[in-house]
Amino acid sequence: MSAQENQIALFDITDAPDPRDAYFKTLDILSYDHYLVMHSGGKDSVSSFLWLLEQGVPRSKIEIFHHRVDGAPDEPRVFDWPVTDAYMKAFADAFNVPLYFSWKIGGIAGEMHRQNARTAPTSFEIPGGKVITTGGTRGEERTRLMFPAATANMTTRFCSAVFRTH
Repeated sequence: MSAQENQIALFDITDAPDPRDAYFKTLDILSYDHYLVMHSGGKDSVSSFLWLLEQGVPRSKIEIFHHRVDGAPDEPRVFDWPVTDAYMKAFADAFNVPLYFSWKIGGIAGEMHRQNARTAPTSFEIPGGKVITTGGTRGEERTRLMFPAATANMTTRFCSAVFRTH
C-alpha cells in the first residue's frame, strides 16, 4: 500500500451538506426591487454580479457602485490603477447596467496625511449625473500621518475603518 493510499482524509466533505443551502432556501432572491453591487473591479465583484444574473435577476434592477480609493477623477492616482474607471465603465456598458462612482475628498492620500482635521467629506453620483457631497463636518479632529496599519483594530486600521465603510 502506498503512503498516499494509507493517508486519512482530515476533511472529507464529499457527502457533507452545503451550509449555504439552508440560507438560500429561505431567501427569495427575486423579491427585491433594486440590487446594488459594490464593485471593486476584482473577480469577487464580477462573480457577485454574474451570480445575480444566473439567479434570474433582471439587469434593469441591478446598479453597480465603485468607490474610487484615490478620490475624485482629477486627483492624483496613488493606489487605484489608471485604467480602473474605464474598466468599470466598459463592464457596466457591456451588461447595460448603470454605474455610479463615489469617493472621499482627497482620497486615501488625504486621509493618510490628515493633521488636526476631521475626516474629509464623501462625494457620490446619483441618477441623472448629479454629484452629492456629504459628511466631514462632525467628529473629532485627529492626526493620522501614517500608512495603513496591518491590524484588526478598526480604530487604527484606517484603510478599513475609513475607506471600506464609505
